[in-house]
Amino acid sequence: MSSRSGQRPVLGGMLVAAAVLLSALSLRVAVVSFSPLAERVTEALGLGKVYIGVFGMLPPALFAAGGLVAPWLMGRIGLESTVLAGMVATGAGMLARAFAPNGWMLLACTAIALGGMGTTNVVLPPLVKKHFPARIALMSALYVTLLQIGTAAPAFVAIPLADSLGWRGAIGVWSAVGFLAALPWLFVRRRENGGAARVVRGDILHGVWRTRLGWAMAVLFGTCAMVSYAMFAWVAPVLTSAGASPAFAGSMVGVLPVLGMALSLVAPVAVTRMANPFPVLAACALGALLGFAGLWAAPTTLTVLWVMLIGFGMCTFPIVLVLINLRARTHAGSAALSGFTQGVGYVISCLGPLLFGLLHTLTGGWGASFALMALATVAGAIAAWTCSRAISIEDQVAGTARRRSRLTGRTEAV
Repeated sequence: MSSRSGQRPVLGGMLVAAAVLLSALSLRVAVVSFSPLAERVTEALGLGKVYIGVFGMLPPALFAAGGLVAPWLMGRIGLESTVLAGMVATGAGMLARAFAPNGWMLLACTAIALGGMGTTNVVLPPLVKKHFPARIALMSALYVTLLQIGTAAPAFVAIPLADSLGWRGAIGVWSAVGFLAALPWLFVRRRENGGAARVVRGDILHGVWRTRLGWAMAVLFGTCAMVSYAMFAWVAPVLTSAGASPAFAGSMVGVLPVLGMALSLVAPVAVTRMANPFPVLAACALGALLGFAGLWAAPTTLTVLWVMLIGFGMCTFPIVLVLINLRARTHAGSAALSGFTQGVGYVISCLGPLLFGLLHTLTGGWGASFALMALATVAGAIAAWTCSRAISIEDQVAGTARRRSRLTGRTEAV
């Protein structure tokens, strides 16, 4: 065999790795590049404050929709074609909204971008399972880290970009990240003969809805996302209401993901080497509970500690993404489990910011709101017990089908 032919698998693997990592980098930029400019954009277009709330609800809603649609797409056109479509939609939506003449067009273009991101959210775990079966922990750690960098970086430069380029330029420039991520998938798709092989069998796609593992994964992911969205939205108001300066309160929002970003390189590798990762998930839950208690009882004392403990609790997120692959024997199973976990999970997450604020409005304090976060964390920890067992989604789907078949047979006999 020639050295050139021997290099092809290596170069192909590097191309897929670059495609996965660039996609991960683009998965939140449509959200975080817009949020700091929301008031400036709505004022420029003559929109009411209600639009800011609508834009705040769009990400989890569209991520949920993408999670539920992605398995169907993967079954129709394949993994590589699905992520290519997702990245093109992401880039096109972000670019088009920079030219939006009114609020409705801005919403529609943002929805296109977020829908592409939501679809890609689901496809990345099975892509890692398919292309890097022996490097799941490493690739998961890398792409989660890139995702978090893509979450943090645009927010820091949004205002300076808007000051120099205008708000349209500041939100449009990030479309380049989506298009850049789509580029390598063109070549990967060609190498995979179009990527149109059917990867999600109907029995797994529909059967995951009837499995204990599927629902446990969805609850674990959903409660983690619910807490994350609520904390990003409400940590600053909690602190300012306790007397902290707006600048300090805003900086604490930036502290929230710091510990999670650091541990995202470690947690996936650690989990793959553990027979039962429940102790790690339980430790994350305990850290979050301590953080909630501290932030409620003494918000201006040891504030950084409380916020970092909550951030430590958010480390559940990269662990769940690894568990999606660890609880599936095939990339078809991973695709079905990823779609169900993130689709249902993001539906659950939508409730976080809304209920946190509603409880505060009804009670006039923050105790009930933090109690809700504690209940969600405990529910996630209970679900984590099931997720930590060495079981596969394929076995659970098959077992559920056998039980239904026996039950149907007995019913027909009667």
